[in-house]
Amino acid sequence: MPYLNRLFAVLILSCGLLAACGSDSGTVPADEGAPDNGVEVSDSTASDVASDSASDGSSDASTDVSVDDGSNDDAQTEDVPQMPDTSDATSPADVEDASSDTGGALEDIASTEVETLDVVTDEGAPEPDTSADTGPSEPLWLLSIEPVTNILQRVDVETGALTDLCTIDNNNQYPSLTFSREGILFASNNTLDQIDRIDPCTCEVTELPPHGFGFIPGITSDYGTGLFAVENFDDVLLSMNGSTGQGVVIGEFGFDFGTGGATWSDESYAVFAIDGTSDSLYSIDPETGVATLQAQLQIDGFPVDFYTVGIELHPENGVLYACTGNTMFITGADDSSLYTVDPLTGEATFIGPLDQAGSCTNLAAPWVTVDCPNWPE
Repeated sequence: MPYLNRLFAVLILSCGLLAACGSDSGTVPADEGAPDNGVEVSDSTASDVASDSASDGSSDASTDVSVDDGSNDDAQTEDVPQMPDTSDATSPADVEDASSDTGGALEDIASTEVETLDVVTDEGAPEPDTSADTGPSEPLWLLSIEPVTNILQRVDVETGALTDLCTIDNNNQYPSLTFSREGILFASNNTLDQIDRIDPCTCEVTELPPHGFGFIPGITSDYGTGLFAVENFDDVLLSMNGSTGQGVVIGEFGFDFGTGGATWSDESYAVFAIDGTSDSLYSIDPETGVATLQAQLQIDGFPVDFYTVGIELHPENGVLYACTGNTMFITGADDSSLYTVDPLTGEATFIGPLDQAGSCTNLAAPWVTVDCPNWPE
């Protein structure tokens, strides 16, 4: 009889277990950290756990589990605390801890005062020297080749005083002289009908091939890196290449041009030229070559006789300078004289005599700094 009672109890226990487990819908093992006491989690319970864990990661949820302690004939259900979730989900407690840590760090940063760095100065250090900024600038000058001796001379634009620099070692005639914008000194060589380059520091000459035109009494820099030239055989404006010395005709002046000279004006975008035959100042269109009368040259209303002509507009101060070797007696000037000329009215202002051997025929002003250490002060 006891045997039958035990068998009956086993059958009842088996049926209870089968009813609790259901079909092979699958049981999930409890967390590895749970005690090994035959605890199983039903499908519905596992689903609840997954839902709770995904929604808020709460660790307070409880799960219904079936416990078999071997002492009861019927399966009993009791609430067992869920084991901690070991998934990657972050618990609210962790978020709260991290938030409080970050908030503390941000509060520390926010509460930190930004300190202004004071510039440390040495009270004993000397003040910077600014005398160079306020001191007198270097006196402006022009260059001119004395026509008889071929000595290159520096001309003081305030007084006309001359300083000999070096001597050109030839007997060629140079009725015109000019600097290019790049600082190259060019001279019109009318003995050989060519353009020469002259080193202003040594007077060394570099000859360019003959250009094939007639007498050129005036050359000047153009609006680029080339040259303009006035030619008085055909009375035309030429565009000259400073590298080859060759030129092309731009156009005719429209009048008979005699002795003279030429200079370029950025402001007027024109070539200024003095015609020594009519003692007049002209502006020449650089695109067409057409010359337009600007003014008759005069001093206090009296005409000025420009027999030979040198002319240059200084890029540094924008003043138009002119020299000649045959002036009116009312100026009290020597044979060669230096003037400023108003390009609008033609009014000439006497600066001073030029103590040259022969009549002045050329002037040149630099566009850039000319560095010649051997020049006298």
